[in-house]
Amino acid sequence: MKSIAIESWAIGVLDRLSNSDPIEDRRVELKASWPDPVRAARRLAGHANAAHGDSILWLIGADENSGAIGASNNELADWFAQVSKQFDGLVPGLDDLCVPYNGQTVVALCFSTDRAPFVVRNPAFGQAKSGPVQLEVPWREGTAVRSATRQDLVRLLTPLEELPLIEILDGSIRGVGGQYEKEPFKGYDTSVRKNFVWQLRLDLYFVPKNAPEIVIPFHSCSATLSMRPLVVGLPMEQLRFNTWKRDPTTNVPASVNSVATQSELVLKGPGKTTFTGQFIQDNLTDDEPENVSVATRIRVAGGDRAIVLECGFNRTADFFFQLGTHEVSIN
Repeated sequence: MKSIAIESWAIGVLDRLSNSDPIEDRRVELKASWPDPVRAARRLAGHANAAHGDSILWLIGADENSGAIGASNNELADWFAQVSKQFDGLVPGLDDLCVPYNGQTVVALCFSTDRAPFVVRNPAFGQAKSGPVQLEVPWREGTAVRSATRQDLVRLLTPLEELPLIEILDGSIRGVGGQYEKEPFKGYDTSVRKNFVWQLRLDLYFVPKNAPEIVIPFHSCSATLSMRPLVVGLPMEQLRFNTWKRDPTTNVPASVNSVATQSELVLKGPGKTTFTGQFIQDNLTDDEPENVSVATRIRVAGGDRAIVLECGFNRTADFFFQLGTHEVSIN
């Protein structure tokens, strides 16, 4: 997963912590400090096995009660080396990132789990009265970790659903609207605009795999906007797919296989569609960013994993940004 997606994910979790909202994401683990490597290995294996192919996020230096308290990244190399020694064979892949938040630095550890099952060694094996168990397949259930049952293993070995392929064809972000605020006896303040709207457009081409029909509910999609160095991880609203006609003078649809309703996109085969969203900026100043980025998560109805679109946009005119770098991944 790219850095912008990890940072956006981490900031969303930290925002919920700062607002005293419960963290109900089964893919997130919070640690106030670096945990003991032996115990952490078993917990990581259990978390990764239960994730069923989704990426998981550990935040070091964040606590459910205290929020972001900060941690040093200097311990990561030695800590992860000790954690890895507890695994039998494969270890979950790791992408790490230092995330500044409210004056603290939280270390975000994003683990890939698509190569499960993960097996750990029994640290007591070989000691007196330790028993015959040498290896374990751990399983996380809620906040506890236990040994996997047969039912867990069957679920673990069930093939992951095949998500559609997505090609990003084009895209843009533009800023529109906004009103200057009038101050009593002073006239309009032309340095700040209220309710300025950033509009996202992504032209996408879907290719379903081994499914006669795919449904993508709008409510299962999310997108976060970052305008560096001003703001990072702003949640966008009014997300939806459209099948607009490009040329209003013709009666040719964008795709015969894509149908957009008020609540979902229905794909009956390969087809083109447009994804849109917006973010309302309450106080727009003259500090316009040179580039912006958007991390979008698209989840198919009934699916566990999400398709992640990570897009960078470059400014080509005032309040207009054209699609630049982009990447599609699964987590």
